[in-house]
Amino acid sequence: MNDFEQQRQQYVMNLLSEILPENLKNETQLSQIGLHESGTYIVLQLTLTNGITRLISGMPENSLTVWKNTFHQHLLNTFTYSGIKPVCLLNLQPFNRTLILSVSNALPPNSLKQQLQTCFNEMHKTLIKTYSASVIGCFGSFVTNFFSIGSSYKKSRKLQEYTFIIGQGHCTFFDDFSIHDDYSLIEYSYIQKFETFLQHRDWINIYKLIDTIKWSLITNTTNNSKTIYIYKEIYALTIRHLFNQMSVYQDDIKLLNEGIIMFEHLFNDLHDVHAYYLEILQNISQVDMDTPYSLHIKKALHIIHMEYMQAISLNYVADALNISTAYLSRLFKNEVGLNFKTYLTNYRMGIAKQLLTATTHDLLTIGINIGYPTATQFIRVFKSSEGITPTEYRNYHRSTS
Repeated sequence: MNDFEQQRQQYVMNLLSEILPENLKNETQLSQIGLHESGTYIVLQLTLTNGITRLISGMPENSLTVWKNTFHQHLLNTFTYSGIKPVCLLNLQPFNRTLILSVSNALPPNSLKQQLQTCFNEMHKTLIKTYSASVIGCFGSFVTNFFSIGSSYKKSRKLQEYTFIIGQGHCTFFDDFSIHDDYSLIEYSYIQKFETFLQHRDWINIYKLIDTIKWSLITNTTNNSKTIYIYKEIYALTIRHLFNQMSVYQDDIKLLNEGIIMFEHLFNDLHDVHAYYLEILQNISQVDMDTPYSLHIKKALHIIHMEYMQAISLNYVADALNISTAYLSRLFKNEVGLNFKTYLTNYRMGIAKQLLTATTHDLLTIGINIGYPTATQFIRVFKSSEGITPTEYRNYHRSTS
C-alpha cells in the first residue's frame, strides 16, 4: 500500500467516512469526485438557526427527507460558482451542515474570500425567502492539499463557539477572526454596576449599560458559553429585583424566566438576546414611571444618597420626614422591595467597591467615607454583604485589571 493510500484511508475514517463509500480505494476514484492531493480546499460549517430547526422538528420522516433534499440542493447550487465547487456535503450533527469546497488555485486568498462571501450572501437571501430564516457560516482556513482538510475542519468548528457574536445571516473566516488566548473579565464588573442600577431603578444608566455590555462582548470576541452566562445573569438579577412586586411584573418575570430556560432555543445570536431584554426592560421601566415612588420614599432616597457617609438610620430619616418609623419601614418594603437597612447597606457597598478598585485608600478611610467609623465594622459589613473581605475584593480586581 503506497503512502497516498495509507493517508487516504486514515483521513476517510476521521472525517469523510459518512459519505465516501468503501469502494473508493484509490487516488483515481477520489479524483473523480474532485479530491486531489494537490488541490486547494476550505471547509464551511453552517449552523442552522432556530427558524429552520423549528420548521423541521416533528416533521414526518418522509417530509423531512424531501425537505433535506431541497435544502441541501440550495446549499450545493449556491456554492457551485466560478472557481468554487462543492466536494462533500456532510450532515455530521443534527442542526449543522459541513461543506468541503474545492477552490481555484489561480486566485489569491482575498479574491477567493470575496467569492465565497458572495456565495454565502446569495444563499442567505434564498433561505430567508424560502424559510424566513437563515444560517451562520464559519469558514476554516484554505489548505493546499487533500490531507490538510482536517485542519480547516477543526478551525471551522472552533469558530462555531462564537456564533452568537457572528450572527444569523453572517459568515466569517478563521484567519480574519481574532480569538484571544486570554478572556476579558470586564463584563463581570458591568454585572455589578447593573445590579446597583437596578436597586436604584436607574433606568437611563441601565439602558446605557446594556448597550455597553453588548458591544463589549463583541469587541472582546466572547464565546457562546460566556455570552450565555452573562445574559442569563442579567435576566436572573432582573427577576430577583422584580420578585417582590410579582403582581405588577408577573408577565415580565415569566418572559425573563423563559429566556433563561429556553435560551438556546429562543435566540440565534446576540442581537436576538439583546432585543428580547430591551423589550422587557422598556415595559418594566414604563410601569415604574407610571407608578412613581411616593413623595416620602423619594425624599428618603434623597437623604440616603446625600448622607450615606453619615450615621443615618431608619429613625433618623423618619424623623426628618416627620413620619413614624413603622410607616417608613412599610413604605420602603412595599415600594422599593427592600427594607431600609438592606437598601442603605447595598448603596454603601456599591460606593465601597468603587473606592476599593479606583483608589489606594486604606480600609479605615473607605469605611469612614461610607458611614462606618471603624475598619473592623466596615470589614464585617462588607464580608456579610459580599461574601469576601474588602482586601480580597481589591486584590482580585487588581489581579484581573
